[in-house]
Amino acid sequence: MEVSETPLLLRRKEADSLGGFHPICGVVEALVLHAQGLEKISWSDARNGNSSNKACHQRVNNFLQQRMEICDDFESYTPGTFVFGFSYRLHPTLPGSFHISDRHADRLSRVCAETTYQLKARLPVQGIFTADFEVEHPLLVRSVLTACPANSRNINMGKVAKVLGVGVKGRLRVVLDRAHYTAGDFIQGSVVLSVSAPIDCTEYIYPIFYKLDKALPGSFHVTGRNAGVMYRIDASLTYSVTATMRVKGSFAADLEAKRSFAVYRPPLGHPVRALEASASAEIQMLRLMSQGTCSVAASLQGDVHIAGDTLLAQTRIQNETSRDMSKLSVMLYEDLTVELVNAQKVEGATCVCRQDFPGVPAGQTLEQALHLPLMTKATPVRPITAAFQSRFLATKYRLVIKCSFRLCRSVYVEIPVVILPKVAPVTVYASATPVLPTSAAMPVAVGNVVPAAMVPVAASTRKTLQD
Repeated sequence: MEVSETPLLLRRKEADSLGGFHPICGVVEALVLHAQGLEKISWSDARNGNSSNKACHQRVNNFLQQRMEICDDFESYTPGTFVFGFSYRLHPTLPGSFHISDRHADRLSRVCAETTYQLKARLPVQGIFTADFEVEHPLLVRSVLTACPANSRNINMGKVAKVLGVGVKGRLRVVLDRAHYTAGDFIQGSVVLSVSAPIDCTEYIYPIFYKLDKALPGSFHVTGRNAGVMYRIDASLTYSVTATMRVKGSFAADLEAKRSFAVYRPPLGHPVRALEASASAEIQMLRLMSQGTCSVAASLQGDVHIAGDTLLAQTRIQNETSRDMSKLSVMLYEDLTVELVNAQKVEGATCVCRQDFPGVPAGQTLEQALHLPLMTKATPVRPITAAFQSRFLATKYRLVIKCSFRLCRSVYVEIPVVILPKVAPVTVYASATPVLPTSAAMPVAVGNVVPAAMVPVAASTRKTLQD
């Protein structure tokens, strides 16, 4: 469906019918909703031992550069609340929201990266000293659905009138039916216009309906990662929607509303398989004197695990040496791949969670189930970030079981694992009931037909703020 790029202006014959008089609080343009996405990465180049050279790269996600005219039927508003529904579908290949910081990759240090999305609503108001309506709302994209009540985020007015604090006629709000979405889902919600000074004063609700693309990357945020020379990488991918309504007037602040939401990648049905790995090596003190051999074998009942759960590994350790093992460790490493602007890839690994156990004495064999909570080491403790992939960043995980000896090389095994985000029951939160003026047109849907449930069913009865 084509989306109009031209704002609705007051026609000349209508202006003439008013005797050349333009109402100071009239609306000259339509209520507009913008969807925006931004991916950016910054780092310090540690080349030649100098880490002071800083660089930054960012690009706009073209899949979200869309503009919707939600309502253009009014030249003035009466006191009350107007709700304008909208529908917006996210592109299937849209990267998920994420944020990481303090990562390293080869010569790059202090790498910070993020992908953010937002919705922005704007309604211009006519008048020299009137403030336009504006509100921005960020979007959050992740790989699975979780239940979280959707909260409205209000941002009042904007531009010159907002800075001066004059001409504020009301505010915009964006209300979504959920806080988290899966790529390919339909985003349903409303843009709420609350008018507090004669436009005329009231509140209107315009339903919105927008379908997310199935290939949309999930939202994520990682921090403190290293990849090659890149250190302290901070990266994130976020989503948001913004509703905009332009207001006529040199000093009139447009109305905008922005709201963020999360997008999760849909479950891909990873096949669960049992994995085994083993290793054996000669233990040499200072790489000169042989102390015997040490063997380690490990097995997992499944290679797919949920972030926040506890991973169990069945192990068998044979310490056929003359030295006691100092400790036995089970660790989960996150392998990070960063693709720079020149298509060059840098890689790095970070231990995201670890558990140490007493070592096996010399000449003994130990069979034990080792447990590893899939939680971060930093405080506050939280579930680790699930594996993700965006346009310039990707992660995967591997389990490492390591036998350590003092003054000797360690023996270890590695097992690749898949970490999925914790899935919570999906709860749908109903959006506000559409409340439109009697002359309002149907809500705009981008690329989709507005369902019957989104048809306006009531009109505002408020005439003043006291009603």
